[in-house]
Amino acid sequence: QSYKKTKIGWIPGDWEKIEFGSFVILSKNKFTPQNDIVKKCVELEHIEQETGILLDYTYSNLQKSTKNIFSKGDILFGKLRPYLRKYWLAKFDGVCSSEIWVLKPTNKCLNKYLFYIVQLNEFIRAANITTGTKMPRADWDYVSLFPILLPPLPEQKKIAEILSTWDEAIEKTRALIAAKEKLKKALMQQLLTGKKRFKEFKKKGWINVKLGELGIIFKGKGISKSDVRNIGLPCIRYGEIYTKFNFYFDEAQSFCDQESAVNSQQIQKGDILFAGSGETAEEIGKCIVYLGNKIAYAGGDIIIFRTQKQNSLFLSFMLNHDSVKKQKSIFGQGHSVVHIYPYPYPL
Repeated sequence: QSYKKTKIGWIPGDWEKIEFGSFVILSKNKFTPQNDIVKKCVELEHIEQETGILLDYTYSNLQKSTKNIFSKGDILFGKLRPYLRKYWLAKFDGVCSSEIWVLKPTNKCLNKYLFYIVQLNEFIRAANITTGTKMPRADWDYVSLFPILLPPLPEQKKIAEILSTWDEAIEKTRALIAAKEKLKKALMQQLLTGKKRFKEFKKKGWINVKLGELGIIFKGKGISKSDVRNIGLPCIRYGEIYTKFNFYFDEAQSFCDQESAVNSQQIQKGDILFAGSGETAEEIGKCIVYLGNKIAYAGGDIIIFRTQKQNSLFLSFMLNHDSVKKQKSIFGQGHSVVHIYPYPYPL
């Protein structure tokens, strides 16, 4: 195997360093919803984060806004908040949200290989060079210039086949995990509503309380995306509550310097952190409890609840329970971005 030297190092001699936009077409075909033509419609919330799995879809006649048209084999990539890593290899023809890119490879690239390219950390980082602040969107002018190493088509096919085999194995494992999760949720439903109780506690009844009666509530502040480092003081931004953790975390995955920490909100072990904004009212207010021993820092759009009276891990499970999620969704304000606030609307 011969190799050649490029600006990014040595690569196989028959591989090509090529700009993303030179072998991928961003489709701009539009569809205006109408009652007499019904198509399957994919919205951002229908694509699962980081897995490439389509969870559901709706129909175009139930929509009002203009949609993008896609065909079977196209790659759909969520351009709104690209850090959420929403991508899907289309299994049918349809339409999708205008917040989703429809990517079509040229004859230089196989669609299955392109599906794996958009999952690369390097590609996600490029997509996260965004425009907009409250609603960051990937910038095609930047992403189209992103350099990609492209092997010959036969090698692309072999690589895609191997990765697809892994995906199939992962999917089978996911099905087993999903079955366990279903059993766990059923148990949670029984335990967190008092329908199933331990013998030693049956004599004592449950009481209704407001969250504010159990502790204090305040907001995070500071720590923009540009403040995040690979090393430094542990910190968390609100997007990580959706994408990186469930129920609790004891080690931060992001860090900031001392200057950023001074301008942000300190959190301590046992604090419960709520995501203060989201795409829909249904997801608003997801929370996790911090169980780390180190002092950490919370950025803006995080609502912090601190209690000395209750077990915080139990509260995290309770506050993410469906019955409480419905209460939180009632207080969501806004449309394109939904927010909740500590006051005057209690969680």
